[in-house]
Amino acid sequence: MTLSFSNKKMGPLKALMALIIVLGHFYYYSDCPVFVPFHKMAATAVAMFFFISGFGLVKSWNNKGSSYLIGFLKYRLTKILAPAIILLLLHFLLCGTRETTLLALLWRLVKYGQAYPPQYWFLFVIIFDYILFWFAFRFLPLSARLPFLFLGSLAFIFFAVWVGYDRCWWICSFSFPCGAVYAMREDTINSFCGKNIAFYISSLAILSLAAIGTYLTGNQFVWTLFYMVTPMGIALIVAAIKPDKYISPLLGLLGIISYEIYLSHLTMMELFHKYPVAISPEWLYILTVFGTTIVVSFLVNNLCKSTLSRK
Repeated sequence: MTLSFSNKKMGPLKALMALIIVLGHFYYYSDCPVFVPFHKMAATAVAMFFFISGFGLVKSWNNKGSSYLIGFLKYRLTKILAPAIILLLLHFLLCGTRETTLLALLWRLVKYGQAYPPQYWFLFVIIFDYILFWFAFRFLPLSARLPFLFLGSLAFIFFAVWVGYDRCWWICSFSFPCGAVYAMREDTINSFCGKNIAFYISSLAILSLAAIGTYLTGNQFVWTLFYMVTPMGIALIVAAIKPDKYISPLLGLLGIISYEIYLSHLTMMELFHKYPVAISPEWLYILTVFGTTIVVSFLVNNLCKSTLSRK
């Protein structure tokens, strides 16, 4: 069987992960039990975002070589910071803040790891991963690059635990280098796991058993391994899907704005959940959050694209 974790599948996959995260966060704003399983899956969806990021960066480097690193940090940081700043200002405008000064917000972020809005912790971790990738592929020999990504992620885990940051900062840290490994060894992994249906099912079974075993330990540090093997298993499942047959174009469009959806959805949840604009009944609240999140994400995405394309 033929396995391919192609670019055509990235957008729909990111859209699904973003939707899982949004549905999971409704858990905090709704008593409806339907959101409970999504709440439990949200961390896996975040891990998948890191996996895709590591995979995508290394894949682009494989295709373009050292030229890919020219202006890499400037381009990447601008691309993720521009929508983040716009949506942060929008959040302050619509929902306010618990603190009275920017200095107080920065203090809570640095000392306690309390990002505001809460989902913005992702922004700082992905910046760290970008810098880690850039340094490894800019300055280190080929044989040292992947080990450096894992060691850098391990160092980040130790640091985040030492300073007392919430586990969301570090529990998915190995997902990024795991995605990089898949990109570097994609042909080997796909040819082995896709040798025949028996090899494919066996590979998924082994990954599933590893995921179950690490999760059942209940140990948060062991769970970092869970968020390594689970994205790998998801990647193999996606690699076996034929995009033209099973993937919706709508998911592809939502995948383009998945980052903005992630950054903006909690703003909409908070805005429409409290007085004076609280919306009820609950089904209307949920539809309003989804609708406004998608519209705002689309507008911000296009604004950033059009602005940055002029430079």
